Amino acid sequence: MSRASRAAARPPASARASRARPPKRDAETRQRLLDTALELFAERGFEDVTVRDLSREARVNLAAINYHFGDKLGLYRELIEGAIRGMRGLHEEQLEAAKDLAPEDQLRRYVRTFSPRIADGDQHQRMLLMKLVRREIMSPSPLGRRVFERGILPRLEHLSEIIARILDCPPDDARVGLCVLSVHAQFVFLVKAPSGVNLLQEWLGASVLEVARATEHIIEFSLAGIRARKG
Repeated sequence: MSRASRAAARPPASARASRARPPKRDAETRQRLLDTALELFAERGFEDVTVRDLSREARVNLAAINYHFGDKLGLYRELIEGAIRGMRGLHEEQLEAAKDLAPEDQLRRYVRTFSPRIADGDQHQRMLLMKLVRREIMSPSPLGRRVFERGILPRLEHLSEIIARILDCPPDDARVGLCVLSVHAQFVFLVKAPSGVNLLQEWLGASVLEVARATEHIIEFSLAGIRARKG
């Protein structure tokens, strides 16, 4: 076979590279990049993490990010879409469980659904995703609006509808928004610090912030406050 014939018969470089790269190794590299990116982006935010940071911490070459995700934004988008799917899935479960309940029982269900997840510091990846979402609210990246509109807004609108029904007023009444804010503000004290040290929690004491006890307090305190705004 002539040199020209051998060259024509040779598969393209992309196919050779694909054969040379075992699928299992591809999957491991991709997951390592996702795990590393979640840690770095949650801690420092999208803008302050470079491609070099990601490749160094994940122990991959620079080209691996482009190969698997296109670019840094593509990698970040993968994490964000996963967070949105998780938020929407939990929201849909909550809607289904509460659809036939009275408004006050719907509020109880809402708090009992979300409070334990916020307080669950044993789920490291979940806590990092929550931190990533909080960053998007406070300092949005190019995907911040999508996070809010697709992942967070449906839940806030649902809570607004519940509170509006308890108050017997339209969902756009100013009292509704303030009550939504008050309900969610109480969750802050349940968030576990990544380091395991939260001085506010230390001061309040473990018994006060035991999740089941704190959840029931948030429910009754919120209902009392909402009822007080009625009329």
